[in-house]
Amino acid sequence: MKTTTENFDSKSCGIQYAGIDRADYESSIDVKTNATRLRRFQYVLRKLTLTGAGHLPARKEWELKLAIARHLFEDAEQATTLLDRITELRVTENQAQSAPDALLALLMDEVIHCRSDAEYLLEIGRAHV
Repeated sequence: MKTTTENFDSKSCGIQYAGIDRADYESSIDVKTNATRLRRFQYVLRKLTLTGAGHLPARKEWELKLAIARHLFEDAEQATTLLDRITELRVTENQAQSAPDALLALLMDEVIHCRSDAEYLLEIGRAHV
């Protein structure tokens, strides 16, 4: 028996992809735009990981240290996953790890200069928004 995918309708077969109603819908976001957006997310996560590792010994509150350590792990995992995906989108690893724009680099550099726990939390909150 020969099967073909022509005229295949996933809805008539009852197939749903992870709850997505229109899996066959094409997005208006092209590959280059998607790669640019993912680069920004990856850059922020990578910088937060590096900054958090540097700030961990300086923080006084034990609960904050625990939260930073957890976020270090989660941000590092997500940054690595995004980097893998970005390199699949025809972007070199060097391009992916460079700062997407000067303003974002400036914002992330401000987090490094925090002196108190409160200031660190405020800057992390700004970076996540």
